[in-house]
Amino acid sequence: MYRVDMYYTIKTLLCQNKSQRKIAKELGIHRSTVKRLSNHIKEGKLEPPLQQRSKELLPYHDTIKEYIDDGLNGKLIHGTTRKVPAEVFHQVEKKSLQPLPSQPYEIMDMEHRKVTRMGHIMYNYNYYSVPCKFVGETLRVESNDKLLKMYNGADMVAIHSLSHDKGQYITREEHLPQEKRRKPREYYIEYIEQIGPGAMQFVTALEEKLPRHWHDMARGIIKLSEPYEKCVVNQACQRAFDYGILRYQYVKNICKNHAYNTKGNHRPINADLGRFKHDLSYYDKIV
Repeated sequence: MYRVDMYYTIKTLLCQNKSQRKIAKELGIHRSTVKRLSNHIKEGKLEPPLQQRSKELLPYHDTIKEYIDDGLNGKLIHGTTRKVPAEVFHQVEKKSLQPLPSQPYEIMDMEHRKVTRMGHIMYNYNYYSVPCKFVGETLRVESNDKLLKMYNGADMVAIHSLSHDKGQYITREEHLPQEKRRKPREYYIEYIEQIGPGAMQFVTALEEKLPRHWHDMARGIIKLSEPYEKCVVNQACQRAFDYGILRYQYVKNICKNHAYNTKGNHRPINADLGRFKHDLSYYDKIV
């Protein structure tokens, strides 16, 4: 059975993205041994040397302490300094010792990830944002099962709390391009009011129906005022509101097809009724 200090050696080489074949070649051991120890490390079956040795030496703790305090260490004279090591420790060395760190040294899980065109890197089936200027770059990521840190060379460019869910997008607002960052409500309302009362009515209803996503649609309505005149966008929003269809794409199609001036006696349809054109109480009256 290989010594437990192989824990650190193999785990360090794995963090450097080295294959099991290369690790076996560097350490001069069989590839199957590397595979077995790697699986034991990942599954937590192989403990770090410090924990293993503590368990092994625990029954002999008092004996070892007595030996150190009153044994050879306190009687023999050092061959070079001609002093008793125990006396030197208590009189000189002990006062110079620094306290131990409050936290044990952590071995970080280290990998390299390419930033997607959406400005995220994938780690353990979740997506974490980085500043948009690093799109397409390859960054080094380090994790201790609590935090995820991204580095560009020696510079840390992003940090996230590690999510243990799957398929989640974790995005920080400051990582987004300037034009995609969410503005305060007053920003959208100021621009919508300039378009007209129809647009304001449409966006107000949109905010009530979709409180978490209305910003994106409001931004789209504001963008429509660039290729189209504000009066056109205002009439398109009014028509969409009258028909109860609170969708940006519907407003865009009205502008595109010049349907904002179309007049008719169509009764507005409530989009929440699904395939029914009227409220269900309307059919009760017919029956």
